[in-house]
Amino acid sequence: MTQNPSETCDQWTETEDNFRIFFDLCPDFLFVLNMEGGIILANRTVRDLLGYSTEELVGTSVLLLHPEDRRDEAGMIVREMVEGRGDFCPIPLLTRDGREVPVETKVMPGRWNGQSCLFGYSRNLSELKRSEEKFRSAFASSSVLMAISTLEDGRFLDVNQAFTDTMGYERSRLIGKSSLELGLFEDPRDRLKMTRLLKEHHKVNNMAIGMRHVNGNIVSGLFSAALMTGSAGEKLLLTSMVDITGLKEAERKLRESEERLQLVLSGADLGTWDWDVPTGYVHFNRRWAEMLGYEPKEIKPHVETWEKLLHPEDKDGVMATLQRHLAGKTDTYKTEHRLWSKSGDPVWVLDTGRVIQRDSAGAPLRVAGIHMDITDRKQAEKELHEYQEHLEELVRARTRQLEQAQKNLLAWALEAGRAQALDIMLHNIGNAVTPILLQADKLGMLNRDQPLKYLQACYRDLSDHRGELDPYLSEDPRGREVFSYMGRLLETLMGEDRERTREAITAIREAVGHISQILKVQSLPPGNGGIKVRMAVAKLVENALRIQGPALSKRGIRVRTQLEPGLMIEADQSSMCQVLMNLIKNAYEALEAMGGKTLEKEIVIRSFTTENRVFLEISDNGAGLDPGKQATVFETGVSGKGSSGLGLFYVKTIVEASGGTILFKSDGEGKGAQVRLEFVRDNRPRG
Repeated sequence: MTQNPSETCDQWTETEDNFRIFFDLCPDFLFVLNMEGGIILANRTVRDLLGYSTEELVGTSVLLLHPEDRRDEAGMIVREMVEGRGDFCPIPLLTRDGREVPVETKVMPGRWNGQSCLFGYSRNLSELKRSEEKFRSAFASSSVLMAISTLEDGRFLDVNQAFTDTMGYERSRLIGKSSLELGLFEDPRDRLKMTRLLKEHHKVNNMAIGMRHVNGNIVSGLFSAALMTGSAGEKLLLTSMVDITGLKEAERKLRESEERLQLVLSGADLGTWDWDVPTGYVHFNRRWAEMLGYEPKEIKPHVETWEKLLHPEDKDGVMATLQRHLAGKTDTYKTEHRLWSKSGDPVWVLDTGRVIQRDSAGAPLRVAGIHMDITDRKQAEKELHEYQEHLEELVRARTRQLEQAQKNLLAWALEAGRAQALDIMLHNIGNAVTPILLQADKLGMLNRDQPLKYLQACYRDLSDHRGELDPYLSEDPRGREVFSYMGRLLETLMGEDRERTREAITAIREAVGHISQILKVQSLPPGNGGIKVRMAVAKLVENALRIQGPALSKRGIRVRTQLEPGLMIEADQSSMCQVLMNLIKNAYEALEAMGGKTLEKEIVIRSFTTENRVFLEISDNGAGLDPGKQATVFETGVSGKGSSGLGLFYVKTIVEASGGTILFKSDGEGKGAQVRLEFVRDNRPRG
């Protein structure tokens, strides 16, 4: 029978809908690619976990979703898989904010909408990685002795802290050696037995063994082992041992108590009782009474005596056990309970008995039994329990120590943040006063309102935080005078007339010079007075990036460096580091201003040279600047960030004071920017 075309169409639509549902619900990453690697379709997991929109993905090369430095490698692996020469690609995927997601990718050819295509499947290994990290953490911090060794010869690849602490070995003495070489097993046959059990059952659970401490003492333990697979697919052995040396000692005491019991039994030194059930009369022997500190004549020969001496916490359980036996539900009556002694202390007894006579209806007539003092055994059990609780408390104490360490780390991080805030405050003051000091001779040509307002704001900020800054500024005797110098500078600027006499300019230079000198001494590392020194350009960039690293990482900004080795210049090291930090900060703020308009936030820092000149460029793909505004970018008051606008003016001033030049270039708004520094190359040989 011919199928209706409309039915065929409906079935095809339903199949496609089902495919789409499955495609989007798959928890791993699925791609449909054209033969050039361009993305035709990606499932919801790609969009949700990697953070890209459909519009950003479609048409984009899938290689762009890999780290830039491994894209060529990824392309080669994909070609090998398409040609049938490769199994999978281990290169991670990149989220939109630059995080790496561990995956295992497979690619196979197919057809999509009548065209040749590639189907890509990337298995998300994030959970596996987290599990591995949890395993490493548990392995390292466990109080159980743990080790990883080769399966064939038992050579140690790793041991945890508990292993080295308990066995007394340095870690370096264990790694690469086998347990047999070290003579760890008290009985070498235990190793052979463990190997046999592994082959038969693939695991070993709680095998009692003795291990030899480095000093020769025997450590008793419950040994377990299981097979595991290493990162290269090799078979490894994971072993663990619970130290039960203390438990063994408690067991030894328990055995000694049981041996004493055997001596008691052999000597008939037991308390005996013989109970006539209908009358309640009980015959207690001398040992039964003496066990509780009584003379026989002090004991009333009745079952009520036993009931009154029975510890109230044990009474319900004991009576229930006795009634089950009297009812014929058990062969013997046996309990461990406490009886009050004459001194008022409880005595633990093992009470064992049996009905020895019943009437014709099965009702008990006579029951006889013995009492054995088991107080010593119970004390040993109590010591064992206390030892176990002690072990648990050690674990809890260790946990509290770890939690306190985490709190300490957090406190140190907060203190580091506070120190960074103080540095920024001093930097703002420096930005305000340094250009005035360097340009004091041209002060008459400047608009004083802008630096004056900036200085007033810095002075207020400094005064508000005086208590916090006192320890910071007091490292140098002149640090305590920064408040008075700031006041003198403001007073001079606010009180001078438009003509700005030479005396006023001299006063400004003096006040600003003092402040700049104080700030410079406070901000420089020990031993550096701010004089010009020979410095390596690459080291200068490295220092600036180390300081700005947290800010760049937080914003997901990648930095590429292309630094020619061996380039040297002569300048003030602290000031030049501040220049680079300022330019890097401007670059990442320009990238932030782009919002989500750029696929990848990137800053490129490169250096190169001619015969006598050294060039250093900082480029970004951020907001850029209109060409009409670039001529004034280094002037005071020019800022797109709502600040004083003295930052780039300060940068230009410092660069020129060091004999260099600075240029700014941008192709327009949204097209990024480039700042180039040029200095005289120091060609002197290194001393």
